[in-house]
Amino acid sequence: MKKTSVIILILLLSGCREQGENTETAEQTTHEVNGTITEIIQDKILLELSQELQENEKEILVVVNDETSILNLQETKLNRDSLRPQDEVRVTLRDSCADTIPRTCYAKEIFLDKEN
Repeated sequence: MKKTSVIILILLLSGCREQGENTETAEQTTHEVNGTITEIIQDKILLELSQELQENEKEILVVVNDETSILNLQETKLNRDSLRPQDEVRVTLRDSCADTIPRTCYAKEIFLDKEN
């Protein structure tokens, strides 16, 4: 429970940074979110969040690209076609997000909460 609280706090604080402050490090930090896939739009999934990351943020768009690992509960690698609306997922996000509505973030890993 403490880990989740720390992650949420980090996300909230990182969202408060000014846009002009862009100091990238060689190693990107990651954040984890949980939610339900509500829509799949080409290389993106619309995720209804189980818990708000920022005030009034109920959903985010997650970019799934060639660098994204998709795994099931047994940690078997899956492909993008395995993702379906209504699937419960846990997503590890990369540090880069675009200020759009909903916010667009890039996925490092997606864990699909089902057997197949």
